[in-house]
Amino acid sequence: MRSSAMLACMLLLFLPASAETKDSAAYWLENGQASLSNGSFPLAVESFDRVIKIDPKNASAWGGKGIALSRLGRYKMAELCFNYALGKDARNAGLWLEDGRAKELAGEWSEARQSYERALGLQANLAEAWLGKANASLALESYDDALQSYKNASLYGRSDAGKAGQVRVLLAHSSTLLKEGKFEAAYNSSNAALAIDPQNIRALMLKGDALNRLGRFELALACYDEILAGNSSDKIGEEGKALALAGLGEKALAAENVSQALEYFREASRLAPHSDVAVS
Repeated sequence: MRSSAMLACMLLLFLPASAETKDSAAYWLENGQASLSNGSFPLAVESFDRVIKIDPKNASAWGGKGIALSRLGRYKMAELCFNYALGKDARNAGLWLEDGRAKELAGEWSEARQSYERALGLQANLAEAWLGKANASLALESYDDALQSYKNASLYGRSDAGKAGQVRVLLAHSSTLLKEGKFEAAYNSSNAALAIDPQNIRALMLKGDALNRLGRFELALACYDEILAGNSSDKIGEEGKALALAGLGEKALAAENVSQALEYFREASRLAPHSDVAVS
């Protein structure tokens, strides 16, 4: 009887403490962080809300809620949470990183880049922030900044993503330069992409296009031959090759080599029978 009474007393002593622990901000904060880790984002939001109800100024809870909302696609609400959290903890690089991600996913590129820059100002080796800044700079067509940011991401541990990003920048820049009539620069940019990814078909296409426009038809032809070696029915590759052949035909005509010119034109016509340039 005496031992039973003691056990009952001990349980009574522990129960209030357990209940208090379960209702504490620390308990729900840990719960929210665990839910974030296992991808249970709605549960994470609920847990962080419990923390905020107990401790409205808890920056970690506001930040955690922001991350969970961002993962759920509720970017504007996430930004509000990050704003509050950063008001309490402005030197938290991780919060600036997540704020940048939410803005990036919402398509707010300038604001995203600013947040990533704030993160990097606090932690210069944060590879994810360099990637985010690069993505934002690419979307804003700030190609030099994007290229350097992807290089920095590679330097700080995201080598594959950084290299893939560099190729995307170089291809986008090459395409823009072609539209602007800057063919030599477009050629250089596509060539730089191929130095990183030698099998990149898009880079070969852009390089071939630039070379055709520069009148360097033999080199353009080599690009299109490489493309068609991998996919013999690539229509864009066939059209590009036809243009190169037509250019070579024009050069042969100018040199009064009529038989060679006809050979080029026939092959161009076979590849792109509906192209006015090819059958000229």
